[in-house]
Formats: sequence, C-alpha cells, structure tokens
Amino acid sequence: MKKTYFLIVLGLLLILNYSMISFAEETPNIVGNSGILIDYSTGQILYEKNSNGKFYPSSTTKILTALIILENHHLDEVVIIDSDSPFVEGSKIFIFENEELTVEQLLKSMLVASANDCAEALAVYHSGSIEAFSKEMNEKAKEIGAFNSNFMNPHGLHDENHYTTAYDLSLIAREAYKNPIFQEIVKMSTYSIEPTEYQEETRYMKTTNKFLNSTDLIYYKGKYVTAKYNIVDGMKTGYTTVSKNNLVSTAQKNGIRLISVVLKSDPNNIYSDSRALLDYGFDNYKYHSFTFSGNKITSVPIENGTKNSADLFSDETITGLIPKDFNIENINEVINTNPITLPISEDQVLGSIEYHVGDQLIGKSDLITDADVIEKTFLITLQNYLIKKNGLGEIEYNYYINIAINILISFILWRTLITISRIRSKKKRLKKYL
Repeated sequence: MKKTYFLIVLGLLLILNYSMISFAEETPNIVGNSGILIDYSTGQILYEKNSNGKFYPSSTTKILTALIILENHHLDEVVIIDSDSPFVEGSKIFIFENEELTVEQLLKSMLVASANDCAEALAVYHSGSIEAFSKEMNEKAKEIGAFNSNFMNPHGLHDENHYTTAYDLSLIAREAYKNPIFQEIVKMSTYSIEPTEYQEETRYMKTTNKFLNSTDLIYYKGKYVTAKYNIVDGMKTGYTTVSKNNLVSTAQKNGIRLISVVLKSDPNNIYSDSRALLDYGFDNYKYHSFTFSGNKITSVPIENGTKNSADLFSDETITGLIPKDFNIENINEVINTNPITLPISEDQVLGSIEYHVGDQLIGKSDLITDADVIEKTFLITLQNYLIKKNGLGEIEYNYYINIAINILISFILWRTLITISRIRSKKKRLKKYL
C-alpha cells in the first residue's frame, strides 16, 4: 500500500514538474486580437499573433506624430495655437486659440497625457493642415517600411480609413525610440505646464501608461500584481470605443531592449498581455554574436588572375537573439557568392552570408574582398617575376640591394681575374723577348 501511494505521489510530482517546464517554454496566449514582440536592436521578431492584420491604432498614432515633429523642429520653437485645434474631441489639456506654447510643451502633453488638441496643434504648425500632415505621416510610414498602414489624423481619433498593423506599429515605435528626446518623454509619469495668459492655473498631467506609475492591480499568471512594472520605461497607450485598448511598450533587462505591441485587447488584459510578451522575450532569449565585421568567411577561386583566389570577409557584425536552450551548432549559415569577373577591387561585394535559426533569418551581411585582383597577362607575369614583393604587397628593396651587391662583387672579381690574367700574359711576353 505504501509503495503504491509513493508511486502515485511521484507520478503527480513528475506531471506537475513537466507542466511547469512546459509552461515556462510556451509562447504567450494573449487576449488581444493582434500582437508582436521585437528586439529593438535588430528588429528581430520574437513573437507574433495576427501581426499583419489591420486594426485601428487610436492614440498609439501619436508615436508617428512625435517622430515627424522631432525630426523637423526644435523643442524651444513657439507655436501659436490655431483656431480649430482647441475644439478637437477626446482627451485634451484645453489649449486656447492664439495661446503660445512651445513644441516641447505640446509634445510632452501629447505623449504623457495623450492630448489630442496638442497633437492637432503640432500637425497644423508643421504642415498647415491635418490633411497635409496626414500625407506626410503616410510617406514617413512607408519610408520606415510600414506599408500596410494609412493615417488620416495625428491623434488617432476613429476614422474608417485610419489603420495600421502590429508589425507596422512596431517598426514605427522602433524608429521613434532611436531619438533620445523621444526616449526621455515617453518614460515621464507626470508633467505640468505653468500658467499662461490664457490659462491662470497650472496644467497638471499624469501618464496614461499604467506600467510607469499605477498601483492598480492586474491579474497576471494566476495572481494579482501591481500594474507598474519597473523594467518598462516608455511608449504609448491608445483607446477608442472602436479600437478598444492598444498599448506599445518598451523594456530593458540584462542588456536586451524589447518592444511589444498589443492591439484590440480589453482594459483587464492589455497590461497582462503586454507584460506576458515582454517576460517571454527576456526569459527565453539571449544575445548571440554570429560574426564580426572583418571576419574571414570563405575564399573563392579565380581563373587567370594575379591571385589564384580571393578571401571574402564579413562587411558587418551580425548579432541576434536566440532561444536560451538553442544548440548553436544548429545555426544555419548560408553563403552566397557572385560570379567572378575581373578586375576585382578592394572592398568589392562578392557575395553575402545569412544566418538562420530554424525558419527565421536572423541577419545578413555582404561579403567583401580585401585586395585588388586583375587579369594575368604576359607583361604582368613578367612584372611579377621581376618585381619581388612581401606578403603585405610591399616591394622588397633588400632583395634588389643584395642582387646589386652580388653583381658588383661579381664584377669586381671578374675585373680582378681579367687584370691578373693580363698581367700574367704580359709577363710571359716579356720573358720571351728577354
């Protein structure tokens, strides 16, 4: 009986242990209709769910608005508020027509408090109209690589033709986060604007991003935890009755920075969804260096050239995230070389190298050569025969000096022997006549 009881308990423990291991390795099952997790450094995709499906971005739109403004304006520029922006719907800080505010004040209000009126004022200031600014938004999005998006306004208020994808939004967020000013603003938990001639009281603002400062509880992995998450240091929330809850987040841990996007979730799950993605990335991935710039990768043969082969080197350093338990011997290295046509110049691209982990391309680099190679002709062959160089391609002058010395010594010896021979011949002739 005791033995049977022991076996049952042991079996239950093994099952429990197996389920816990499986849970740690499973990819997240988010409530949101769409989501993606990328490595900020490389753009590598670590997780995706319906990432190319089109959704309404709501106020996460303001990431793109901020990017355009930061690329084209200084923070101390003064904006005179137009007549329409104060009346925009949704969240706002109540700006006034003809009120003078700086680009910095409007940007921080837009990103911290999600102020629609500030977003519209910045758009009008930059482009003259919402329509013109929207056109520039779409041009910028395509420049970044966000080809499945269309923006109709700078704030994200609902429009049937205003949409994006989780993948596109991750590209936009990654591009915006390259700007140090943007980084500083999106991690702010509070902000305020001192009184102006139009507003007698200080405007106090609090971030809409619960990851940054909220004590609210969220249900996460079977228990309630505070929404504030110390490793998260920025990005943007979004909500309309049509879009539901959207959230773009970024966090850094152990030298890795990740960006997550969750679209069309609900208020009870948007933060647990986002945290699940971020934790999944940090818990299951690590950086690996696949190659470094200047590493020799391979050699290619050359016919009828001044060299018999050309060494090819990686032009770029390639790093990426791989699963922590991944066997690096299973990394697939794919080398592609171009047909060789002479002449070849130093740093010429002669192929490429790719690194794959499973089905995913992690990185790619051009392969370049380190030397000039030209076609071998009779004159060049003769020149190479006559001109001696060392391994660095430098002429070995000592070689020619030694030849010159040997020639000089040989000449002296020859002249000496000739002179001795002539002296002996002269002596013989003298003896004959004596």
